[in-house]
Amino acid sequence: MIIAVPSIIEKERDDFTFIFAVLPPIVTLKNANERVRKIISKLATTLDLEEACKEEVKLCYPLIFGGVFIFNRDVIIKRYEVNGYLCNGTKENVKTVNELINSLENNIEWCFRFSDNDILCYSKNKIADIECKWIDNIGLRFIMDTL
Repeated sequence: MIIAVPSIIEKERDDFTFIFAVLPPIVTLKNANERVRKIISKLATTLDLEEACKEEVKLCYPLIFGGVFIFNRDVIIKRYEVNGYLCNGTKENVKTVNELINSLENNIEWCFRFSDNDILCYSKNKIADIECKWIDNIGLRFIMDTL
């Protein structure tokens, strides 16, 4: 089976989980991680989103719909479609979760430090000499059975 789903970047801060879907590779069940493999297999066999996503909500919905998701524990708070890049950063300019949500709401560029001390930045343009990934607002593109 060959699938095209976004790569997922999962970050936490306080009680919030931020999931960023970024441009996808072509994935087979052989090179997908176990969590993705389980979701895609269940989706391919049942064609039922609720069934496929019931055990891995935080991973499943970003894989299928793309964009930026915010969860409070396991509850989806909001999904954003933003056009731009998610880049590694060195200096934060947004300090709180509320400021980050406000920046997402207003499509403002930001850099934010997550619980693991990684700083990620949203930029409307690719930043030279920094690793950046295009934010994927589409999600699942296809599931193709290969015999």
